[in-house]
Amino acid sequence: MISDFEKKTIKSILKKRHIIFVCIMTALIFVMRIILFNFKSADYTMYLLPWYEKISNLGKITALKRQIGDYSILYQFIISVLTYININPLYLYKFVSVFFDFVLAFFSAKLITSINNEITFSKPYILVMILPTVIFNSSMWAQSYSIYVSFLIISLWLLYKREYVFSFIFIGVAIACKFQAILLLPFYILVYLIRKDFSISYFLLSLISIYFCNLPGFIAGRSLLAPFEIYKNQTVEFKGLFFNLYNFSTLFFDATRSLSLNNYVMLRNWLILLTIIILLIGYYVFFDKLTDFTLTSVAFLEIATWSYWTCIMFLPEMHERYAYFVDIVLLLLSINNQKILPIAIVSVLGSFVGYLKFLLNINYGSSFKYLMAIAEFIVYIYFSQIVLSRKIERAKNE
Repeated sequence: MISDFEKKTIKSILKKRHIIFVCIMTALIFVMRIILFNFKSADYTMYLLPWYEKISNLGKITALKRQIGDYSILYQFIISVLTYININPLYLYKFVSVFFDFVLAFFSAKLITSINNEITFSKPYILVMILPTVIFNSSMWAQSYSIYVSFLIISLWLLYKREYVFSFIFIGVAIACKFQAILLLPFYILVYLIRKDFSISYFLLSLISIYFCNLPGFIAGRSLLAPFEIYKNQTVEFKGLFFNLYNFSTLFFDATRSLSLNNYVMLRNWLILLTIIILLIGYYVFFDKLTDFTLTSVAFLEIATWSYWTCIMFLPEMHERYAYFVDIVLLLLSINNQKILPIAIVSVLGSFVGYLKFLLNINYGSSFKYLMAIAEFIVYIYFSQIVLSRKIERAKNE
């Protein structure tokens, strides 16, 4: 026969089951990451470790006076701080990124629960944490995408809540981390034109934020133009229309390195213009629908997702990692609407296959590449149809 103590214990556990479940899952998910910590990617051995060693040998924090590697000054500052910690640099890189995995999951949950308060916090938090691309990017690859995407998600959450000052500050931090964060700025412009409740001068807050994040570099003697020179160099560092990302270019262009320089530049410029045209067409449709309405509810996140996804679908020189943000927001949207789930699955699968191809040198064959590219393009078109055909309800305060 069960004792009263046992009954009370069981009752107490069941009462707090949601908190207990989240804690247990968090611990298990953390262990999943630790298992991958000893893996050394080609990026780590060829770039991250040599950068760490060079920064350490050149005086650690004082090494900020010169550019080491091709990452941002902010990330170089993070590396310089890590050199003071007497732990294997492989683990240091990964611990920083894994910490931001949890930050990312937390604010992803805050974003989608703000949009739909019927969604429990634990569901998006756990699903983001167990997303294969999130786990592998930080714990296996030692990449920093969880850092800048965390700040992107925070900026979106604040933008949704109309806390514009902090939203622009955080997107500035995201851009200071990774240049790819700039792909969300077109959506900010759309929100500015539709809502008409904040000044265009707020965009300067992002610039101020970028400069503030680069302050350690400026103090060390770097030029005020250094952050933008780094990003300018990144745009010409790799000459290829795509890199393990299954997008529009994958459908029509195969061995991009076999292109002549003139043809590469021609196609690169053509794809950039194509992206701008598609964004303008989409924004024209959205603006026509939303001019007399408030950009609220799930439409906010759908349009932000479409905007960013359009950029990585059509722009040249896109890597498999650049879909990281899209995978996150599609997952959040699928929690709100199950019709989005197949789209999210295809997107995450495409990214994950690209990860495995690079990390483990797996050759899936050209046929598989085209099939994945076709699948990605189809779900992009399907998602575009969902977003463009959405009926926007008039806000109650209008």
